[in-house]
Amino acid sequence: HADLGEKHILHNPEENTLTGIIDFGDVAIGDPDYDLMCVYRDYGEKFIINLLEWYPHDNPQLLLDKLRFFRDSNTVQDLVIGWNRNDTLLVNSKMEQLSQEARMSY
Repeated sequence: HADLGEKHILHNPEENTLTGIIDFGDVAIGDPDYDLMCVYRDYGEKFIINLLEWYPHDNPQLLLDKLRFFRDSNTVQDLVIGWNRNDTLLVNSKMEQLSQEARMSY
């Protein structure tokens, strides 16, 4: 999927069920662990740890390390895009996001 986050997961809160996954426009061949990057960013590490009960991984610690790297590198990519576009708002928001991510992860 490569963009599986809260905007693309449909949920029925009354029945607490997953009802669908949408927007496959970013599908790519790559590291399957990357599919969880947006979920990690949107819901946090505790959610991923709970998810591992239903979606097992051979090396959970490696997965968490990779998800931190994917999240941070994605933020840096957005920062560079903002810098190249002279988009001060995007640069400032991504700098703040990097700062918050650093405090949460390390």
